[in-house]
Amino acid sequence: MQLRNATIVPLGLLQVSLLKRLRQHGSGGVPGVIHSRYSKGELLRGALLTINGIAAGMRNTG
Repeated sequence: MQLRNATIVPLGLLQVSLLKRLRQHGSGGVPGVIHSRYSKGELLRGALLTINGIAAGMRNTG
């Protein structure tokens, strides 16, 4: 379980960051927001890859 968590937890943190950037993408003029240099498609692809990575790491452990 510790081996699994060593890869799952960082993927989860990355996923949260990517989803936050996706939600903020295109919303102009939000104070305190650092605009992403990535396109919406690139952010979406990254988010989907983290979802697949977490699912593969969890397998049938729930």
